[in-house]
Amino acid sequence: MYVASEIERMAEELSLPQIVSEQAVRLYSQALETHYQPSSIDRVTATCLYMAAKAMDEPVTIDQVAGVSRRKAKNIYSESHTLSEEIGYPVELDDPSMFVKNWGAELGWEEEVVENAVELCERIKDEGLHSGYSPTGVAAGVLYAHSQSESMSHTQREIADLAEVTEVTVRNNYPRILRYTNNVDRKTLARRNLNVACDLIEDEFDPPNDVCQRARELAEEIDSSKDSGWSKAAIASAAYLTTANQTGVKIDRSSLSDVVGAGEQTIAKYEAMI
Repeated sequence: MYVASEIERMAEELSLPQIVSEQAVRLYSQALETHYQPSSIDRVTATCLYMAAKAMDEPVTIDQVAGVSRRKAKNIYSESHTLSEEIGYPVELDDPSMFVKNWGAELGWEEEVVENAVELCERIKDEGLHSGYSPTGVAAGVLYAHSQSESMSHTQREIADLAEVTEVTVRNNYPRILRYTNNVDRKTLARRNLNVACDLIEDEFDPPNDVCQRARELAEEIDSSKDSGWSKAAIASAAYLTTANQTGVKIDRSSLSDVVGAGEQTIAKYEAMI
């Protein structure tokens, strides 16, 4: 009774027809018959409604379902894959590439620019970087990363409003995507992506493995405690410089600055924090 009433509540908030909520309840019943063990009732309830809506071609996204449920979009997305296989109910889930194509057109991008953005999204999917994330969040990250690589003036707020996600979602998604774009050099990317900054330093100086491991751990510690807008390149440089000094490896601040494109004073500021 709880499941049925919760599905009906969400369906009403999304203006979905009754037949969709009825199908969602049937999906839940099928799950029970297979002894499926969901991580939570709320999670599988939202998942059943989402799957029923997609199967009936209702224009509802996973984020919209999450908005009226008690679970996050990425949880529903993950549960959808598992439940679909468990009960043998194939359903075409939201594809971030579809959102990229539609929203790119809404932004007024030329057809070739939109196609390049979709290609970027497909590369992200091939790398598995979409797994565990909301499709709309991934699409928003792709759009902003592509706009950055093409030197377009779109803001994170503009992309977030279009995708109906938060600016934080865009800000957290696009740095890991940006490295797969075509027009951004590694030095530019290093300012926004900690892993790229670490890779640059290791490629240039080839420090011992133990130094690399400790420096990366230290860089992640600093990064997790600071504002996301701060320079990842400077954080990585400070971590490698500190670790190198402690282990007798020769790396100087000036050379690091040239390699990653961070100012020496900024690197020194992070050293002082360590």
